Amino acid sequence: AETWGLWAAIIHQLNSFSKILGERARLLKTFSKFVTADVAEQALHQELKTNLGVEKDLTVIITDIRNFTALSEKLRPNDVVTLLNEYFTAMLDVISSYQISIDKFIGDGILAYVEPEATDKSEANTENQLAVEASLAMINRLDELNLKLIKMQLPSVKIGIGIYRGPLVIGLIGAEAKLQHTIIGDTVNKTSRLEGLCKELGVQMVISQQVWQSLASGKKDLFRSYGKQTVKGITEPVDVFGGPI
Repeated sequence: AETWGLWAAIIHQLNSFSKILGERARLLKTFSKFVTADVAEQALHQELKTNLGVEKDLTVIITDIRNFTALSEKLRPNDVVTLLNEYFTAMLDVISSYQISIDKFIGDGILAYVEPEATDKSEANTENQLAVEASLAMINRLDELNLKLIKMQLPSVKIGIGIYRGPLVIGLIGAEAKLQHTIIGDTVNKTSRLEGLCKELGVQMVISQQVWQSLASGKKDLFRSYGKQTVKGITEPVDVFGGPI
């Protein structure tokens, strides 16, 4: 009887362990949809420190649906949700094929960053090119998405994309009860300001001069210089390039 009791206890522990592993795998699978394998692997091995972030130079991407507030006011709440789900699903499908992590969805916007290779230092040129290539792919995918939205009797959408590279802090940030793996810093604000120029300049994408200079000649030709632009929150005017043309 004692032997059977021991086996029952062992089986119970194994089942509990299996349940924990299964839940952890499920959460990791969900997490991995939004971040690169490298970030997910760090999370699996608990290498993302809770007491501090890591400062890195990263290439940040911010997207936004043009005039979404006015557009959503004409739709039923359920249709707004449907439209956003279709949009985010399409954009996530594109982004996941690049070395890019989605930090968060902000209303109708996406905050993402290019995850550096596992090397001693970030390769700015490679990361900037990845950001631009992924953004161009998102713009191309938008045509396909809009055809689907029209068939669903939903309005088509236009987007703006800002790309900027600079220093920021990445890591698990927040209160212990609600930690979030995220990026913070002025670089995020500057990227957002560049994205805001899209509407003003009448383009789908605005990138900083540093990002533009990193591109291969063929990709550079897709953008034109808009010179120095005064951007709210940035002391000195910024040299920007807009496209694709």
